[in-house]
Amino acid sequence: MISILFSSRKKDNPNHNLKVLLESFIHFTTPEERLQCEFLIKFDDDDDEHEIELEYLETISEKIGIRTFTWARNGGRNSLHEVQSLLYGYIHRDSKWIHVIADDFIFTRSGFVSDILNTDNHFTFIGKETFPVTQSIAPCFSRKFLDACCGYFGTQPNADGFSSGINESFIQKYGIDLGINIPTYYVRTGQASTENWESNHNKAMKDFEMLNRIYQLMAKNIYLCIKDSDNDQDIHAFRPNIYPDIANHKQ
Repeated sequence: MISILFSSRKKDNPNHNLKVLLESFIHFTTPEERLQCEFLIKFDDDDDEHEIELEYLETISEKIGIRTFTWARNGGRNSLHEVQSLLYGYIHRDSKWIHVIADDFIFTRSGFVSDILNTDNHFTFIGKETFPVTQSIAPCFSRKFLDACCGYFGTQPNADGFSSGINESFIQKYGIDLGINIPTYYVRTGQASTENWESNHNKAMKDFEMLNRIYQLMAKNIYLCIKDSDNDQDIHAFRPNIYPDIANHKQ
């Protein structure tokens, strides 16, 4: 099962595109695939326009599994990582993949749900950054990956930065790339908010050492979860030899 998480805001948000996002999901999925997906959507309690969205969601509730949550806006875009961490606590018990997107994404091809579900859900994520970067990345994390991080999405709002930061730390420390890609299946129609960009950029640079340390600790947690797996066959199930000699790797 796939849990799709995001925060949606209609008021004063020109990038808002929730209806098109969900209609594209319906268009490019089969009824059977939709049964294997759920949407967890957070709204801001000061967004007095989101009631219209709730009415629309009710009209498609028989086609898509959707759960909505409403609480304070807090830091807006700058607290998205907090939203993701909280929503993670509500995902379906059978969910194996957690997809972090935004309400201005559109799905663009059939078969992507099956592609994700047919990918081995080991300690990995789908949506590895490639260079040059040509589009926004919406990582889809295996549940094992996020469980090893205690369901914590770090201290900055960009999910792609979270995935790439941990992955770079893992590559540097253990020589293993946890990220994979599948054929592109979405585009982003809006632009990431620049709300308080300068102050947040300066803060990020100031806190870079701390952020990097968090990524290193999460990478180590993932490593320990792989190493301590009870099923040695399972360790090597995802891509042959992805974890060469990991049991003997020195910390």
